[in-house]
Amino acid sequence: MTSNPYIKSITPLVLQEWREKSKAAIYERDPQAWVADTLGKRWWTKQAEIAADYIDNERVAVKSANGTGKSYLVADLICHWVSVYPLDEALAIVSAPTLDQIERVIFSYLKDNYGAAAANGKPMRGWINEDLEWKYKSPAGNQFLAFGKKPSDQNIVASFQGTRKQRTAVFLDEAGGVPEGLFTAAEAVTTGTGNKIIAIGNPDTRGTAFFDIFTKEEVRQDWALHTISAFDLPTFTGEIVYDDPVKQKAMLESGMQDPATVEKWRRAWGEGSARWDAKVLGEFPGEDDTTFFPQSTIDAAIGTEIEPEDDDYLYLGCDIARFGQDETVIYSNYGGQIRHVESWSKTDNIEGARKIHKLALELGADQVRVDSAGTGSGVYDALEVLEEFKDKTYTLVGFLSANASPDKNKWLNARAWVYDKFREGMKNGEIDLDGADKKLKDELIAQTFKFSNRNALQISSKKEMRDAGLKSPDYLDAAIYSHFDPIELAGLDQPQKGEKYTAEPENVIEMFDSFFTGAGLPG
Repeated sequence: MTSNPYIKSITPLVLQEWREKSKAAIYERDPQAWVADTLGKRWWTKQAEIAADYIDNERVAVKSANGTGKSYLVADLICHWVSVYPLDEALAIVSAPTLDQIERVIFSYLKDNYGAAAANGKPMRGWINEDLEWKYKSPAGNQFLAFGKKPSDQNIVASFQGTRKQRTAVFLDEAGGVPEGLFTAAEAVTTGTGNKIIAIGNPDTRGTAFFDIFTKEEVRQDWALHTISAFDLPTFTGEIVYDDPVKQKAMLESGMQDPATVEKWRRAWGEGSARWDAKVLGEFPGEDDTTFFPQSTIDAAIGTEIEPEDDDYLYLGCDIARFGQDETVIYSNYGGQIRHVESWSKTDNIEGARKIHKLALELGADQVRVDSAGTGSGVYDALEVLEEFKDKTYTLVGFLSANASPDKNKWLNARAWVYDKFREGMKNGEIDLDGADKKLKDELIAQTFKFSNRNALQISSKKEMRDAGLKSPDYLDAAIYSHFDPIELAGLDQPQKGEKYTAEPENVIEMFDSFFTGAGLPG
C-alpha cells in the first residue's frame, strides 16, 4: 500500500494541536502545573491547597499570618486565570483597601510573573501598563485581561458594574481592610457559574466583612476557608519545595517569616496576645485586643490622597533622641499630607537644634513642634534662647506629653489626646500617609493602649514598648506631633489673626511666639 504524503504532512500538526488542547485542559484544572511550566516556580503545601480550592469553589477566603507570601499567591492566581481560558472569556478585577497595595504589591508581582514567563519561553498574553491595566489587542480594539481598582467608598457598587465577562474573578488583597461595600460589588459582578471571588488578608480587625466570612455561619457556608499560620511555612516545617538547593534557599529568604522573628515576637508579645494571634497564628484577635490603630484605619490613611493647597500651613513634628538606639525623627504635615522628612542618631542637643532649624528654614515651616520633655528639652531650649537661632521664621511649640488633656476623664494625659486625635483623623480621611513608609506602618501596628483606673484612655509609653522588646515609636510620635492642634489641646477657642490669647501655666503647651500674629500662649 502506498502511503498518502498529504496525510503524512498533516499528522504532526494534528498531534501538536491535540497536545496543546490536552495541555490547556490540564492547565485549567491544575494551576500548579501551569505555574511550574510557565513561571518556572512551585508552591508549598498550603499554597497548593488554596489553589486547589480556587479551582473547585466560587468563593475562597484566606486569613494569614504576616510574611506568608499571600499577595504573591494572589498574583500567581490572577496570571493563571487570564492565561488558561480562551482569550475573550476571562477577566480579573483586582482590588484592595488602597491603590498603593494594588500598584506596589499586586501589580508589581504581576509584572515579575510576566517577565518570568517571557524568560522561560512561555510569554503571556497582552501587555501590562502603568495604569494598573493588563490588556490585549482584539478586532474590536484593546480589551482588558485584568485591571486594578480601588473605587471610592461612596460609589463602590456602581464602579464595578459593566465590568464582567463570561468568566469574571475578583481578587481582594488585604481583605481585612476592605469595606463591606466592596464585597457587595464583587458579588454583583460574579453572579452565575464559572465566576469567583478570592479574598486574602491579615486577620487584624474584628467586626469587618472579612471577619464575618469566618465567624458568621450564614456567611461562611458559601466560602472555602483557609488559615495560614507562620508555623505552616517551609521555614518552620522544613518542607522541600525545590530540589535545586539554590532555588530552595532563595524561596526561604524571599521575605518569608522566619523562626528568629517569631521567637522575638513570642518574647515581646507573649503567646495568646492579640498581636501573636493575628501576626503569627493567622487568627482574629479576641475581644481584649489592645492594638490602638486598627488595620482598617491604617489602610484608610494610606488610601487617602491629599494635594496641599498653596495657603496650607506646613508643620514639622520632631521627636528627639540624643544617644543610644533611638533616633531623632522629623515629619512634615502639609495640609494633612504627612511625610517623613529626615532622621538621625547620636547628636548632641546643639547639633540637633541646628539640623532642625536648617530644615525648618529650607522647607518654609510655619510651626516646629518639639517633644520638650526629657531629652527634647535641651533641643527646645536651644532653639528658643540661643542667639544663632534668632533668625527663625517659624513658631516654636513645645509638647509635654505628661501634662493634662482637655478632659482627664476621657484621656489620661496630653499624649493620649494627641494619639486619639491622630487616629480619628486617619479614620475620617483627614490624614494622608505614605504607603511606602514601612517604619511608620510598623509602629502604628505595634502601638498598644489600656484604660486607667478612671477608665481614661492611656497610650503605652515608650518605656513600656521597649520593655516589651519593641522599638521606641519615634517615627509615630514625630508624625503625631506634626498633626495635633496646640490651640485645641490648650482648651481654647481658635483665635482669629490679630487676637491675643493667654493660657494658664498648667496648660500643656509652651508657645513663646504665636503662630497667629500678635497672640501669645506662655507656658
